[in-house]
Amino acid sequence: PSIDPASADEIVECDGAGNLDELQAWLDVNGGASATDNCGDITWSNDFSDLSDDCGATGSATVTFTATDDCGNSSTTSSSFTIVDTTAPVLSNDASITILCEEYPNDIIYASATDDCGGASISFEDIQVSGGCVLPVGTYMRTYTATDDCGNTSTSEQVVILVDETAPEFS
Repeated sequence: PSIDPASADEIVECDGAGNLDELQAWLDVNGGASATDNCGDITWSNDFSDLSDDCGATGSATVTFTATDDCGNSSTTSSSFTIVDTTAPVLSNDASITILCEEYPNDIIYASATDDCGGASISFEDIQVSGGCVLPVGTYMRTYTATDDCGNTSTSEQVVILVDETAPEFS
């Protein structure tokens, strides 16, 4: 059989569930390849087994498609199916929070992050905007950064107001 056009590479954005429908549709159309034969019908097969395990739920596979005619003659074409993650995680937090100084350990994260293609971690940096009578009382601009398994990032800001409402105690 004569293959024309050859199969084509397919790149899809990660859906978090393995992109099974898109993968199956690509396999069903032989990667877009078409074949003709002067002496009979053509049967298609492929050697797809599994996707590689890249970051998050991404991966790829190189697949060889084989067109075989009724007499057992065959021709092949190869291409790859690739799942990529170019979408940053979704980061959410309140725009402003007020916390009592004694309830504020500086390592608590007051934000959450989600990602359709895997996990996401959150880090932050505090910059003091205004001070109170004693540190750490004051107002801070906190910048959160969410990073997913593939290195995509998103940022968000939050005003953190630390207040001291506890009167001193005599001992």
